[in-house]
Amino acid sequence: MTLVGRDSVLHTLHDALERCVPGEAHTVLVEGAAGCGKSELLDTFAERASGQGALVLQAVGSAAERTLALGVMHQLASCASPGSLPVPAAAGSELSRTAAMHAFCAALRTLTARTPVVACVDDLHHVDDASLRFLAHILRHARSAAFLLVVAGPVHDSRRHRDFRTELLRRTNVTLTRLELFTLAQTGSALAGRGRTGRDAKLVGALHAHSGGNPLLLRALAEEYEWAAPQAAAAAAGGGPHRPFPAVDGLFVAAVDSCLRRSGAGAPQVAQALAVLDGEGSDQELGRLVELPAADVARALASITAAGIVEQRRFRHPVVAAALLDRMDPAERALLHRRAGEVLHAGGQPSGKVARHLVAAQHEGGRLPGAAWVSDVLREAAEQLVAADDIRQAAAVLELAHAGSADEQQRAEIKTRLASVTWRFNPSAAEQHLSAPLGMLREGGLGVERMEPLAAALATQGRVAEANEVGAHISAALGTEYGSRAESGERQLSDGPQDREAARSERILQSTVLQDSTLLALVRAIRTLVHCEQPERAATWCGQRLEEAARCNAPTWQATFATLHAEALLRLGDLPGAKEYALLALEFLPQRSGNAFAGSPTAHLIRAHTGMGRHAEAAAQLEQPVPDTLFRSVHGLAYLRARGLHWLATGQLRAALADFLEVGRLAREWGMDRPAVLAWRGDAAEALLQLGDQERAEKLIMQQLAGPDARRSWVRGTSLRLRAALQPPQARVPVLHQAVEELRKSGDRVELARALADLGQVLQELGDAAQAGVFSRQAWGLAENCGARPLRERILPGAVGERAPAGRAPRTPAAGESEYRLSESERRVATLAARGYTNRQISRELYITVSTVEQHLTRVYRKLSITRRQDLPADLQLAAREAASRESAPAAPGATPIPARRGVLGTPAHSGAAPIAAPARRP
Repeated sequence: MTLVGRDSVLHTLHDALERCVPGEAHTVLVEGAAGCGKSELLDTFAERASGQGALVLQAVGSAAERTLALGVMHQLASCASPGSLPVPAAAGSELSRTAAMHAFCAALRTLTARTPVVACVDDLHHVDDASLRFLAHILRHARSAAFLLVVAGPVHDSRRHRDFRTELLRRTNVTLTRLELFTLAQTGSALAGRGRTGRDAKLVGALHAHSGGNPLLLRALAEEYEWAAPQAAAAAAGGGPHRPFPAVDGLFVAAVDSCLRRSGAGAPQVAQALAVLDGEGSDQELGRLVELPAADVARALASITAAGIVEQRRFRHPVVAAALLDRMDPAERALLHRRAGEVLHAGGQPSGKVARHLVAAQHEGGRLPGAAWVSDVLREAAEQLVAADDIRQAAAVLELAHAGSADEQQRAEIKTRLASVTWRFNPSAAEQHLSAPLGMLREGGLGVERMEPLAAALATQGRVAEANEVGAHISAALGTEYGSRAESGERQLSDGPQDREAARSERILQSTVLQDSTLLALVRAIRTLVHCEQPERAATWCGQRLEEAARCNAPTWQATFATLHAEALLRLGDLPGAKEYALLALEFLPQRSGNAFAGSPTAHLIRAHTGMGRHAEAAAQLEQPVPDTLFRSVHGLAYLRARGLHWLATGQLRAALADFLEVGRLAREWGMDRPAVLAWRGDAAEALLQLGDQERAEKLIMQQLAGPDARRSWVRGTSLRLRAALQPPQARVPVLHQAVEELRKSGDRVELARALADLGQVLQELGDAAQAGVFSRQAWGLAENCGARPLRERILPGAVGERAPAGRAPRTPAAGESEYRLSESERRVATLAARGYTNRQISRELYITVSTVEQHLTRVYRKLSITRRQDLPADLQLAAREAASRESAPAAPGATPIPARRGVLGTPAHSGAAPIAAPARRP
């Protein structure tokens, strides 16, 4: 294999031999990188020259014998017949050494008079100095002899043989030839005799690329492959592990080691430094790292590049770097990485490159440099990693920056930032990171400039009480009122028009990119949509942001938007959907018991189970341990309310009331007492009504109706339904009608079903069985569609499946069911009619004639088997909203796009919004 492509060099050697036969001495200098076949070439030529009748003298320089004076001359002399060449003595005066040279030269001329003499000296760079002087003397004094000197050495000469090489190249009877790396074609020729290996063009190309065309490395790679390939095939067939190719302890790496040792002084050290730097830094920084003169580093780098081991200062195969690093002791690796960080920083390299080595040094058990720049560099590198969404590595770098800082204020600042970064994937750890800054704050040692980031981090985690505590410290330090951000996503609702507030939230969601600094604003905007009677839009945005969080590699962000999605679906009355998204949120969390954040998705899961009548599942969730910090956070409010609703549904009224009142106490204390966000008064009033305490219940209901949130349909509708329970039957009817109308606007199908059920019940008590049946059937249909089994059972006990039991009036079909079979135009007209619009108002709204409205309604009545407006399903407008949202949404990948349709009022329905899709459960 090694002699492939070497014909021209062999021809040069044979031509030189022929030229020296008449009595004209000649020298051939063969240069080539380690592993390129110089030794095999010399052996082959020596054998051929001997076959032609020449006397061949051979010697090899050795690093181990470099200090052995005249060692190479002794090897040459020993190749001749005994006594024909004098063996020079190593000791003696300069005069005696000169006499010995003359004697050796005379004896050589005597030999050449009988037959040509060929002296082959390999590894010139390892030849001892005394032998080099002898050879130089022979070249000067044996010009007329039939003598051919062939010396082989590296391409990039060392200081030891530089003078001798210069002496050679000054002469006219010297030929310089070079052994190059194989070309791709030569690699193919070299492998042609290796069966299948040589016939696979792709494999030949890979072996050429990894060996660089170095014959020694190529042979080692081919042999290792031929040994490893059958094992890999057998392991693949059996499903077991197999030895990697090439392996760190395989033939290829051993051949690379051999080349490095033969590439001159400093080559192994330079190779180790390259493995550590992984292509980073300049040649000057490489030299400072290995602590060698620049010339030696350049020579070593050129040698291993010429040998095909590296290309552009990177190893051609990563296994070489891995092997070099693996063979170092951990302490040695740590020291080299630490020095690499120092060298790169001194050279002005980017902080990311410097930080990589500092982290590696620490990982190997080394110490960080004690310089002040270390922490700053690591923090800057961490922010670059955050920008690249490499969050876990960013957290590791910040941990190292914290460990390397001696400034307590800076350490607190780093811990706060670390909490924000870690929050993306481990809320439990993120909550713990804030303990130290909070401790400094309470001891009076935290600088005011570091308090606001701490308050923001606490707010993001929902730790309301502690965020307010920090806000109080800021106010005291600045002497002004600090605008607390403690609502943690529960942005204080304004008292202005809901449409304006919802539009502002939509603008925020449309224009804001998800990142650490914007997460809280996005959460607040979505919750604002929920509380401004637009839970469908909130759910749509949750789906979009959930996908964005996945692209950011942020599981906690994914859990956040899945939790918000569950919250929006609860407000819509979609209990099964809320359960699925709550479970999805919990799957994104590495652990539930160690952080307060898990309280929110757990609360939504408990509410969904409770609403569906799965009380055992809800109780099982309540039995899970929770951290003490839960009840100092906004997540604790959601948890307490969910637990109270579970107690209420299972008849534990006193426990339920206690939880609802605790929610109210904390909400007032934290400045979050808004019924649109936490309707604790309505919850407590319901418990009090069941306990028979109507006076306290009425007080709470009237307080809720007296606040600014009473203008919101959901708050007003739920409050009116409770207030009706305090009235005599006859007075209850108009109040419940008003509650139904408000709840229709809110989009909450469960609360609407409860109001309709109450209305049907009171009409039944008053003797209006026909009207009672209409409203009861509407309520039953809504409860059925929402999965609210207990409510369905309360409305029509014993009714199961899709229809009421025999003997009862069949329910009106629920909106969106296949039996509707309404056209788009009919559905628009029916929706407005169900909302109480007159025919003339409908005609103006939809830009059609009154006659057309009447025709549409006639067909609607016939299809729904009803006879009048009052019998239109109460949930018709809700189904229309959902259908419009689905129809305007982008199609899923691979699905046929659905043409955009007009909304209920003729405007584009949810243009540009994503669909409210079922969650994709994590594997």
